[in-house]
Amino acid sequence: MLDVFVREEIAKRGISIRAAAKQIGVSHGTLDRVVNGLPIDLETLIPISNWLGVAPSTLVNSFGASPDPTVAAIKLLIEKVPALEQIFVDAVEGIKSGEVDIATVRDILSYIAFRLTQSRVNAVTQED
Repeated sequence: MLDVFVREEIAKRGISIRAAAKQIGVSHGTLDRVVNGLPIDLETLIPISNWLGVAPSTLVNSFGASPDPTVAAIKLLIEKVPALEQIFVDAVEGIKSGEVDIATVRDILSYIAFRLTQSRVNAVTQED
């Protein structure tokens, strides 16, 4: 999940991995390992989390300490974008009350997956 957040932030800022590494204060090779989903040490995690605007403890708790990686990922998303918390709460309440059906939620999640894929494709295209 860290790799996704880093790639998304790089794309959002419209910069290269090298430029991001320079902003973060890590080597290009180190950030390349992060983007490729390889493990990193805490010393590297801290400046990356600062650059992402997320507490290092959230990243640590999200990737290893939680028994449910989906819950950990949602917690990380909410920390990164606090307004998402109410959206998740509203969606769950809507499903519970019958105001929102599962098919609608599935459609929304499919769209999110599509957009994430497009962001990754655009980020790779920009690097080339």
